[in-house]
Amino acid sequence: METKYAGFWMRFVALIIDAIILGCIYFIVIAPIVVAMGIGVASEVQTMDSNGDAGAVSMMAKIMAAGMIANLLLLIIQILYNTLMEASKFQGSVGKLALGLKV
Repeated sequence: METKYAGFWMRFVALIIDAIILGCIYFIVIAPIVVAMGIGVASEVQTMDSNGDAGAVSMMAKIMAAGMIANLLLLIIQILYNTLMEASKFQGSVGKLALGLKV
């Protein structure tokens, strides 16, 4: 049996399909983090004038920490998605399966 390799555009379309799926998952994960961060920042802004520079530094640290946690979660989700899908019996991610590609 001869192996037929997929070309660039087939792989690119599969990547776009996977990116759409991961984007939906990212939104589900990120939305609660952003909402919680927004509520926290809103309450901080009300008291920031009385705290001065310390309040501003504290608020920026919280925003940066939330961003780092969100990025870490997104990385873990992407690694799990690709690893589990390609190691499964399907031998490829959803985008690759949609186009009939196997790893």
